[in-house]
Amino acid sequence: MSEQKIINDFFRKYVDSGFKTTKNSIKLNPGHTEAHKRRIFDVCNTLLNHGIPFWTEVRLKCSCIPDVIAPTHVTPFIEILSTETEEMFRTLKLPKYPVEVRENFGVKLVFANEPYSEKVLF
Repeated sequence: MSEQKIINDFFRKYVDSGFKTTKNSIKLNPGHTEAHKRRIFDVCNTLLNHGIPFWTEVRLKCSCIPDVIAPTHVTPFIEILSTETEEMFRTLKLPKYPVEVRENFGVKLVFANEPYSEKVLF
C-alpha cells in the first residue's frame, strides 16, 4: 500500500474534514506550556528528519485533538504530556479515542518535562 493511500484512508476514517490541515507544518496552541510547545517541535523535527509526514492540532471525528498525528508511523497518534500525568491522560482523554485506536495503535506519549531522545518515537 502506498504512503499516500495510507494517509488518505487514515484521514477518511479518523479526521474531521471540516477543519483545515497542513502537512509537515507545526500549529501551536497558545494555551500550552512553553515546554509542551518545544516538545511538539522536537517530535515534529524528528519525524521530518526521518521522512515521516505529520500534522499537528488536527481535530478528529471523535472530537479529540492529538498534538501530532503521523499516519504512516507505527503509532500514528502522539500526545505530549506536560502538566498532566500519564494516569490523567489515560483516565480523561484516552477513553475519547475510538476503540480501534486504543486497541490497535494506542497513543504514543511523550513527556515534555523529561530529556528528549528521538528513541521515544521508535
